[in-house]
Amino acid sequence: MKRVPLTDTAVALEWCTVMEAYGYERRLLAGVRYARSFTGERMDYGELRAIVEVARWAPSIGNIQPWEVIIVDDPIEIRKLAGLHPLGYAYARAGALFFIVTDPTQSLHHVIDGGSFTAYLAVSASMRGYSVMIIPLNDDPAFKSELEIPPQKYLLGLVAIGKEASSTVMPPARKPLEFIIHKNKYGLPG
Repeated sequence: MKRVPLTDTAVALEWCTVMEAYGYERRLLAGVRYARSFTGERMDYGELRAIVEVARWAPSIGNIQPWEVIIVDDPIEIRKLAGLHPLGYAYARAGALFFIVTDPTQSLHHVIDGGSFTAYLAVSASMRGYSVMIIPLNDDPAFKSELEIPPQKYLLGLVAIGKEASSTVMPPARKPLEFIIHKNKYGLPG
C-alpha cells in the first residue's frame, strides 16, 4: 500500500470526518488538544488537583500505581525549568507543569504504568478544556536535581497544561489502521 503524506487540510478533513463518525469514547480520545505554545494564563491549584484526580485512575500492571506527580504552577519556576530543556521555549508559558515520577523499586513496569498515567493526565486536562504538551525526560539529571527528586526515583517526563496560544489547533495526523494492525502474526494484514 502506498503511503501518502497528509497535508494540514487533509488531516483536518479526515479528523472532522472521524469525529462525526465516532462515538463518545473515541471523540474524547481523538479530541485531546496538543499545544504548540501557551498563553501564560495561570491555573487554579484546585483545578490542577482535579486533573490528577481523574488521571490517578489510569490502568497499572498489578495495580501497583508506581507514579507520583510534581505540580509546578509558579510562572517563575516554570520559566526556570523551561530553561533546562531544548524545547522549553514551547512550554515556558504553560499554566502548569506536571512532572511524572515513577519508582523502579515498586514495579519493573514503572515506565509502562507511568505512560498510562501520562495519557490519562492528557485526557483529563483536555476534558476540562485545556491543551497539553508531553515531553519525555528520561531521568534527566538536571531536572531531577532542580526538583529535588531522590536518586532511586525515575523522572519519566512532563505534561505541560494550559490554554493554547494559537487560535487554531490542528489534530495530529494518525496512521491508518492498515499500517498498525497485524492479524495473528506480524506482517499479516489485519
